[in-house]
Amino acid sequence: MPLISEFIASRHPAQVLPRDRGPRVCLTVRVPNLDTQAVRRALHRALGDHIDAYTLTVDTQHALTTLRLQVARGEVAALMDAIMAGVPQAEFGGLSAGGLPVLH
Repeated sequence: MPLISEFIASRHPAQVLPRDRGPRVCLTVRVPNLDTQAVRRALHRALGDHIDAYTLTVDTQHALTTLRLQVARGEVAALMDAIMAGVPQAEFGGLSAGGLPVLH
């Protein structure tokens, strides 16, 4: 029986194997909203497949959702513009070299 990851990869290869668009960086974005599904939908509408991976954390005390996006370094400015157009309440945090840690 095939693994579920093989099934997904055969139907959605771009989502499993990111295109090579150069070195990756991690961009931090904060959104003052606790509705994580709304934040996710807005992010995906704004960026489409330009993000390789991301983590999402919620700070209920400050009503803040924080995303760490793994993106191609050369696309950062365009992605920031797209985020501001699609999620105008977003605030940008740090930009760090490398991508997100790989989970095994």
